[in-house]
Amino acid sequence: MKNERQKTIIKMLNNETYFSVKTLSNIFKVSEMTIRRDIIELEEDNLVIKEHGGVKKKNKILTTSEKMNKNVPQKEYIGRVMNKIINKDDVIFVGAGTTFYHALKQIDFSYKAILTNSIISFNLLMENEHRNIYLTGGELFKQTGEFVGEHAEALLDAFNINKAFLATNGIDNRNITTSSPALARIQNKAITLAEQSFVLADYSKFDYSDTYTFNTLDNITALLTDNQLSTELINKYSQYTKLIR
Repeated sequence: MKNERQKTIIKMLNNETYFSVKTLSNIFKVSEMTIRRDIIELEEDNLVIKEHGGVKKKNKILTTSEKMNKNVPQKEYIGRVMNKIINKDDVIFVGAGTTFYHALKQIDFSYKAILTNSIISFNLLMENEHRNIYLTGGELFKQTGEFVGEHAEALLDAFNINKAFLATNGIDNRNITTSSPALARIQNKAITLAEQSFVLADYSKFDYSDTYTFNTLDNITALLTDNQLSTELINKYSQYTKLIR
């Protein structure tokens, strides 16, 4: 009976990202303590995320290759928006993600230096003969091809960053989210150090929340997005920060 209940909880989380302990207790007509034990066991098996008062869906971290061909025209459009706000005297930081792979193809050579923690972005810039490119190094997160950890974060301190361009897996109200705290720390560091910070997000990433909230929209300069964003979403998210399209 316990196994069936736990399997049902996982199936339910495919449709809803969160359930409270109290709600699950009422659904299964068992004690809240029983539900808490179920959640603990499911989290130990890496199937869910235990949260105070409830349980959240465990989101799969997609590899770069799995995300590479999604929404390519929108990512290229964002690259052209990004290019318009880069100045010739700017030192820029570029985060990791497939949005940057397509966006960076749209930028010209009018900048002072580019710093990135992404192997994919670094290789792309090299292949296109960009100048003054710096790779942070550090601990490699293989699924996404980016460097994280103390070494990667420490290198940012040595640079006078004018503009930081950052990635996200989803934006939900004020929250900027990603799949893991390890992937977020270097971006938070860039937000702190840069004179201006911009999050790149195509229309599919709005009203979606990944596992971990790493910052909020009121702490960045603007969102860079595409021309597919609905009027409803433009009005909603313009409350929290500037949108550049």
